[in-house]
Amino acid sequence: MKRLILKKSKANARRGKVAKNEGAEPTAETHRLVYDLSEQSKEIGGLKRGTASVEGYKPVGPELQIRDADRTDYEESQWLMTSQPSQFMGARLEDNPDGWTECYISGRAKRKILETPGFPESLPRPTQPDCFRVVDIPGKGRGIVATKDIKWGNLIFAERALIITPVGLPSGSDTEIPKHFTNAQREQVFMMDIEHGLDILVKRMPEENQKAFMELWNCHTEDGSGPLLGICRTNGLALQDYYEPKKAGRYCGTFKVISRFNHSCGPNIDHNWDSPTFSMHLRATRDIKEGEELCISYIPDLLEPAASRQRGLRAYGFVCACERCSTAAVSDARSKKIKEITEPGFMAMLVHGSDVMLKQSIDRVRRGIQLMEEEGLQSQYEYGQLLSKMSQACGSFLDDEEGEQRYKKMYMNHRLATKSGRNEEMQMDEMASAMLEQMVKLNMEA
Repeated sequence: MKRLILKKSKANARRGKVAKNEGAEPTAETHRLVYDLSEQSKEIGGLKRGTASVEGYKPVGPELQIRDADRTDYEESQWLMTSQPSQFMGARLEDNPDGWTECYISGRAKRKILETPGFPESLPRPTQPDCFRVVDIPGKGRGIVATKDIKWGNLIFAERALIITPVGLPSGSDTEIPKHFTNAQREQVFMMDIEHGLDILVKRMPEENQKAFMELWNCHTEDGSGPLLGICRTNGLALQDYYEPKKAGRYCGTFKVISRFNHSCGPNIDHNWDSPTFSMHLRATRDIKEGEELCISYIPDLLEPAASRQRGLRAYGFVCACERCSTAAVSDARSKKIKEITEPGFMAMLVHGSDVMLKQSIDRVRRGIQLMEEEGLQSQYEYGQLLSKMSQACGSFLDDEEGEQRYKKMYMNHRLATKSGRNEEMQMDEMASAMLEQMVKLNMEA
């Protein structure tokens, strides 16, 4: 889950009224100061920094103006509150089971959302309906387990977020901050202003969604975060689209169901944002047995040593006790070997090179697949590339038609599980891969 970064922005002090299902725009767009709370939270004791005293300060929210929810002619960096997909006033969840999301986004992002081909498509239905349930898990509190066997690549769930906000969340304050305030007090002021804005956003939700949001876990109760900001910081998942070119960066969504999935350093589920349906999709990254816990990963680099992964997870207020972390000495040795096998230069030449190079490296490819399966890292990009080359090897110099089809099917399942989301990041990855392939071919011909 993505960590929030606080930003400062200029706005007037008064708070405007917001129509529940219409877009609303704050007047502010200037961002000057950033506090990287994600790094602070990773420090020892970072979640227990306490609340700085700012006695007498009154939170400042953005000045809001009612706007057409389907309007797109905004300034690029103008910040808006809007319901997407747009709804009629008084819309009810029982009449719209796919739901909608309360968004705090830029004019740029709103235009991109509304111009997405097909938006808003209906949510896809799970491959196997009712395939999981929420249960108590010793040492973890609540978690989600499979109620039936789930096949690799199957769609487990698709959900629209309760709210979407930028990772670098703009606050609404600037000149109102007393000059004598310390950095800790300024940071507290920014968090108070952000809490004020989030309060407006959350109150736009239907009551049942407000209740679901407030029931999500909050590990930021002792670091100065308000309850709404704390929930967003604890549960936000990064979206792979609508990226802001300035410091606001990525957007993240907080979800009623998906935000309840626990972390594992060997996840059996991958999550991908799908822009036409405006939803997050969960797919199985390997075959899952009935009763097995369903887990995603909260951190990006799962090949890092256990100690590094644990540092990244401090921000969530728990110590990971997954199988990899519980056997760190063995797991770290495997991870180190996997990193050696999948070294970027070698992988680039392997993926886009000739059968001669593949033949010379076939044992290395086999070993990489084996180690990644032992570590439960089937969700990783490198695993898919190794499967693809193994299928190619079986179909050429290994003369193994059965193996070719088996590895080809595994590769297709991997792509389905990890690359099926239709979003800007996926498109950029495909373009980069095509460019790299062309460069390798040119180098080999030279």
